[in-house]
Order: sequence, then C-alpha cells, then structure tokens
Amino acid sequence: MHRRVLGVHCAEYSRDGAMAQYIAVPERILYHIPNTVSYQQAAMVEPLSIAVHAVAQSPIHLGDRAVVVGCGTIGLMLIQVLNVSGCTQIIALDMDDGKLAMAKELGAQATINTKQENTRQRVLELTEGRGADVTFEAVGIPATFDTALSCTKNGGGVVLVGNVSREVKMNLQSVVTSQITLYGSCASAGEYDVCLSLIASGKINVDRMISATVPLEEGDEWLKRLHNAEPGLMKVELLP
Repeated sequence: MHRRVLGVHCAEYSRDGAMAQYIAVPERILYHIPNTVSYQQAAMVEPLSIAVHAVAQSPIHLGDRAVVVGCGTIGLMLIQVLNVSGCTQIIALDMDDGKLAMAKELGAQATINTKQENTRQRVLELTEGRGADVTFEAVGIPATFDTALSCTKNGGGVVLVGNVSREVKMNLQSVVTSQITLYGSCASAGEYDVCLSLIASGKINVDRMISATVPLEEGDEWLKRLHNAEPGLMKVELLP
C-alpha cells in the first residue's frame, strides 16, 4: 500500500520524494501527509515548524500584542502562527513594502516600514504606549536585534529566531533596566504533525509563499534568482 509521507530532513519534497525516485529513511522520522495536503504544501512544513517552535518557546499568552521583525518566509509564518495562538495585535516590521503587504494579507493588523518611520515611536502609538508583550526577531543582524529590543515593553520578552550574524552587540543597560527576557529558538523539535494539521485545516496558508514550482533542470537558474534576492521571490520548489 502506498502511503504519502514526509521525511523530517527533506528540504524539498515532490511526488517522487526528495528529488529522487526512491529514498530510504528511518521510519521514526516519517510523518503521514493528510489527504488534503499536497506534496508541494508538505514541503513547506520545515519553515513552518521553525515558526511553531519559536512561538512554543515564547511566553505568549491569549490576548497579547506581538511584533515580528522581518517578513521573510519565517516571519510570515510567525505572523500566522501568532494569529492561531490568539494574539490580539500583530505588528510586522520590514524595509520591503511588498513583504509588508503580504504580512497584512496573512494576518498582521499593522505594518511598519523601518526605513520610512520611527519604528519605536510607531509601535508605542499602536500599542497605547506599552510596546509589544513579545517581539520575535526573524532576521538576526545587529540593527534588527536593536529594533526588537526597542519595541518590547518593560518586562516583555524577545524571541531570537534569525541568526544571519554570528554575533551582535547588546545594549545591556536597556535589557537590564527594562527587565527584558531573551529567548533563543533553534530550528524545530518534533512539531511536524502539528504543522501538517495546521495546513490541512486551512489555518496556515503556505501556498502564498510558494513563488514557483519548476522542473529540476531549471534549478540552477532559479537558485541564482533567489541568490540575487529577486523582488517577490519567496520559496521555489523543484520537481524531478
């Protein structure tokens, strides 16, 4: 009997599985794909699991206000997971108006272009002077780390998800005097079943982030386009 399954470490998934006709993997890292979830949607479980894990690591509560710094794939996933978690207000930050528009489409109640606005002042205006209960930093460079700290209320938390830079300098005084708690979140830890259920139920829209599904022989061209940060490109899936 043929069973539709997803392997934990498959970065891309197709009808033939992991860009190959046959592949042998341990049964313990396989997950059953619901009938209502396509292989293309299942390939998005890995980035979704990073967002689910990050929210699980956070101190988020029903009714909290959250800021998401960075609206790449993980940031957009975070916005959707936070909506499912019961946040009453999600504010998305980025420098790209196209990504901010997508963030609004996927559930952010407000967006801020960090190149055009005073980010901290605008967040305070949107949160009645409080700041975010929890801020999710989904980039991982010094500037966005500082932004995350500045947007968070006294006694709030910052969840560090992105790690583009190996090291960032921290304003220790602002963390100490504001009593901000830092949470590290690395990859995922067994959330694939939850992610598949969220996709199957329609609570998470992964289709919006699949920019193209193309034959494997076109992979080199598309990888170059991704490397060059072509506007509008999010995820590209390759099919053998």
